[in-house]
Amino acid sequence: MSQDPYAGIAAIYDHWCAEVTEDVPFYRMVCGGAEGPVIEIGGGTGRIAIPLALAGHRVLAVDRSQPMLERLRDRAAAAGVAELIEPVEADLEHLPDLPRTDRVIAPFRVLMHLQDDAARARFLTAVAALLVPDGLLAFDVLEPTRADIRTTQGLLMERPSGVRVGPKQYSW
Repeated sequence: MSQDPYAGIAAIYDHWCAEVTEDVPFYRMVCGGAEGPVIEIGGGTGRIAIPLALAGHRVLAVDRSQPMLERLRDRAAAAGVAELIEPVEADLEHLPDLPRTDRVIAPFRVLMHLQDDAARARFLTAVAALLVPDGLLAFDVLEPTRADIRTTQGLLMERPSGVRVGPKQYSW
């Protein structure tokens, strides 16, 4: 695997994205009625996996970052759902053998980590092979406008938690 860009921020990731909760109800709804395990691509520290496990789902949380998965293990244990979440270290471009299921999710713009259309096609083909007939893949993406990029490029931004994010810095 290539160098892990999340290794350096694993310790602050949960604090950094504490306010990012608007998609949790969506993924809980999407996974409602799931018969097999939910496979979450980009499981990170469990921002989505833990609420799904608290709702009774078994979750295979796939992520390439070992430090993020270590945080997931700790957080799942603290939430009392460690037995429902299986961290799986793997790159989204090279998914391992996983069980077939009726729900695969890729929250928080995970697909934007794929570099080109060929990589996206390979990913979608791999996910299609995991899904049983009538299974569902749910994901989100962000397509910023040029104006969005121009107005935020190089700026220091602060979240309500006090986390400040700017060019090559993370602090609170």
